[in-house]
This record gives sequence, structure tokens and C-alpha cells, in this order.
Amino acid sequence: MDATLLAFCAVMSAAYAIQTVAGFGSMLFCVTIGAQLIGVQEVLTLAVPVSILQSAYILVRDHRHVNWRLLLTRVLPLLALGMALPLTFFDGSEVESLRPAFGVMVLLLAVRELWLMRKRREPVPARAPLGPVPFAASTAGAGFVHGIFATGGPLLVYALGRLNLGKTTFRATLAVVWLLLNIVLVINYVHAGHYGAREITALPWAVASLPLGIVVGEFVHHRVDELRFRTLAWALLAIAAVPLILR
Repeated sequence: MDATLLAFCAVMSAAYAIQTVAGFGSMLFCVTIGAQLIGVQEVLTLAVPVSILQSAYILVRDHRHVNWRLLLTRVLPLLALGMALPLTFFDGSEVESLRPAFGVMVLLLAVRELWLMRKRREPVPARAPLGPVPFAASTAGAGFVHGIFATGGPLLVYALGRLNLGKTTFRATLAVVWLLLNIVLVINYVHAGHYGAREITALPWAVASLPLGIVVGEFVHHRVDELRFRTLAWALLAIAAVPLILR
């Protein structure tokens, strides 16, 4: 494996360390930072299968806490609707041309999160659930973004976070979502021929980055203030988004 792919595997380890410490953003970090090293489609080809393993691990541990009624009646149908558009009409060649739009999305999210954390030492207080139309728009939008960049998390977390689910239920329910959506994405990538010799060679290294990232994240989690860590992570994403916009 060449130095560039090895560097990307290091990025993946950092991404899963961030996920372990802060509870957010592994795929967002992988795509935003990884796109500085290799093509966005290659980032997705390597990172999405690893994300499946992470989701499966969470689901096995917390399967009793999944809110199946919410998933089956409100979330999955809207996600499927939003995801169907890019999977039906995009063939993957558009991903690189959409880099600037993705960069703008990441920059706006990062600026918003940094603003919310500027004077708060505690998480943002619970707010009323979204109305039916905003909830549907946010959830379907999450499916659309996930179908292109496998990073629909921020929009879906925004919608579900307003439902004030318990922490464990929230994480377990999201694990089912990412497991199902990412399996669909990998099948689509295989069908599109994105797994060549280079990607197959790199996949075992990508998989190895997951446990390493979890171990590092657990170590950091007990030694670094979470608010400072989250601030640093979002600031790094904001900086990394700028080259994506300008490229």
C-alpha cells in the first residue's frame, strides 16, 4: 500500500477516535479530511464498509434499545425516498464535481456548532420536536446527502435530536439507519465497479483503523475535556472545508 493510502488510514483512525470521544462525525471527518489525500469516491469506497462494522458493533450491544416504531413508520421511508434520487440518477462521476457544495455544507455546520459551543459548557438544551414538514424535509435531505457522500448524519441527527430520545435509544436507532443505508451504498459501489485492486488491497488496512481509533478515543476520552476536543474537531473540519470549496 502506498504512502497516500496509509495516510488516509491514519485519517480514518483519527475519525473513529473522534467518534469515540465526542459521539459524532466519523464519516464527516473521513470525507472532509480524506478528500485532501485521495478522491472522494475512493474515500467512500474504503470508509463506508468500516462504518458498517462500527454500526454493527453498536447494534449488537444495544439492540434492545432500538425504537423500531419510529424507524419503520417515520425515518426509514423518508430516508429511502431521499436516497433513491442520487442512487437512481447519479453514477458516481458527479461526486468530485459536487465537492464545493459538500465543502459549503461542512463549513456551515462547523460554524454553527462552534457558535453554539462558544459560551456553553453543557449540551444545547432540549427543544420542541420539529413539525411534520421540517422533519420530513430534514430526514429526506439526510437520505439524499447520504446517497452522495455517506454523510447524512448531521441532518438526521438534527431531526431525531429534537425528539428527545434517550442517549442509548438515540445511538442504537441511528446504528440501524447507518447499517442499512451503508449496506445499500456498498452494494451500489460494487455494482458500479469501484472496488478495484487498489481498494481491495487497502480495505484490510482500513478495517484495522477502526479498533485503533476506538482504543485511542477511549484513552483521550478520560484525559481531555470533551468541550475543548469537540471545539478542536469542528475547527479542523471548518479549515479542511475551505480547500474543498475553492478546488
